[in-house]
Amino acid sequence: MKKSLLPLLIGILALTFTASVPAIAQEPSAAEEKQSSPWETMFPDGLIKAGQKAKAANQANVKSLKGKFVGIYNSASWCGPCRMFTPQLVKFHKKNKANIEIVFNSADKTEDDMINYAKKDKMKWLALPFGKKPNFRSSSGGIPCLTIFSPDGKQFKTIMGSSRENPDPRLEELAKEIKAWKEANKTASK
Repeated sequence: MKKSLLPLLIGILALTFTASVPAIAQEPSAAEEKQSSPWETMFPDGLIKAGQKAKAANQANVKSLKGKFVGIYNSASWCGPCRMFTPQLVKFHKKNKANIEIVFNSADKTEDDMINYAKKDKMKWLALPFGKKPNFRSSSGGIPCLTIFSPDGKQFKTIMGSSRENPDPRLEELAKEIKAWKEANKTASK
């Protein structure tokens, strides 16, 4: 009977030792690493720079999103309201690129239409490869639609349609909300 208790006792001691090792000394598991960057799950096919061909997609672009707000911009070159909103979004991104990255999700009919739209409108951000979709469900089927996610991958805000006002007050409000979120989370993490 004493011999049959020995493996049990060794197992209990091993479990106790493992549980008492400080978290700093333990390597993060693959699942924990995935959780630290929701973007790899959201963009499993990689990303390209807007204006590139789909074959240029890579995961390095996805990894560059870590710690940033991400706005998925559903738009198309043939959409009039999109053509009104895109220049305003380009200006917004230029002013706020330290805090947010835009990912273009094209609804264009061809890859060439997508590329020409991105180049003509000076989209200096990332894009999903043509024909690929992000791994999330949007509450909107319409365009233009900008769905913003916080750095932890939680849906933060959605801006739909275009505004006749220039600059779009919704984008100005978004910049303030991002700044407030960052301040609140900087204070909370201390």
